[in-house]
Amino acid sequence: MESLDASGDEIFYETTAPPMISGPLPGEKTTMRVYDLKACKTAELTSGFSSFSLSADVRELLYKVGDSYGIVKAVPKIKLGGKKSDKLICSHMEVCVVPTQEWAESF
Repeated sequence: MESLDASGDEIFYETTAPPMISGPLPGEKTTMRVYDLKACKTAELTSGFSSFSLSADVRELLYKVGDSYGIVKAVPKIKLGGKKSDKLICSHMEVCVVPTQEWAESF
């Protein structure tokens, strides 16, 4: 397990293939699951992503697949990259770093 998040009666967690000497097991994907504490049941939300982050209200999920990012509703059986509207267009984004300000914040 690499990621863990909780909200109300639900625990969101990520499972990955066990690491082997030659890399992950073939065919195994990283999977995001949710465990309902009231119902005592686990449901798979999605798989095939490289990282994710849940919104503060745990209704939406920001995910990364390859070089693409997207936002979807955090419900069981999510299909990542299914709609063009889910994908975030990052090509126009810029990062501005001012080293002196970064230094002041760090130390």
